[in-house]
Amino acid sequence: MSNTVLRFIAASDLHYTWDNRASVDAFEDALSQAYAYAQSQAYRRIDALYVAGDFVTNGTEREMRLLKRSLTACVRPETMVTLLLGSHECENEDEDEEKAAARLKEIFGMDADSHKVINGYDFIAISSVKCEFSFFDDAKRAWLRERLAVAAARHPYRAIFVFQHPHIRETVCGSIRWGMSDLTDILMDYPQVINFSGHSHAPV
Repeated sequence: MSNTVLRFIAASDLHYTWDNRASVDAFEDALSQAYAYAQSQAYRRIDALYVAGDFVTNGTEREMRLLKRSLTACVRPETMVTLLLGSHECENEDEDEEKAAARLKEIFGMDADSHKVINGYDFIAISSVKCEFSFFDDAKRAWLRERLAVAAARHPYRAIFVFQHPHIRETVCGSIRWGMSDLTDILMDYPQVINFSGHSHAPV
């Protein structure tokens, strides 16, 4: 009998590049290993995959469609996929987070920000409003605060999973140099939050 009620993959900074197969092979191999592990357990599912930004290197449609092919080929139907925007999704000729969000919607059918309930647990993903600087404006902050309130009201003591690209400053390796404090005051009100980020490329 398994006590497991939820299993998900948290990833970041895949950096898919059209002319570099290494990033593709590494991510596809990671998915294969994750499913093999899940299949060896009593609870055999992977319920979700979250990628916390920088899933491509240059923010181009071509790179995004390359990732789409990997997801189609390697992710099983029971796994809910969520991508959010980081800094590199905007590093193209547009340098525009609105256009990056439009590409995300067109290619993957996803909104830049999302709040989903998976197996009874709240998952909140918030993309930077200015991808190149990885920060969050008042509208983004208000959205996160409102979503956390909804999640906490539903289950006051249950974990809430929050994803954004840059680290919360002074929380994990790499966050002193590459972190930000835009969301700290909001998250401090919710000690049940488990936060996932990327950006610095520092080791876990």
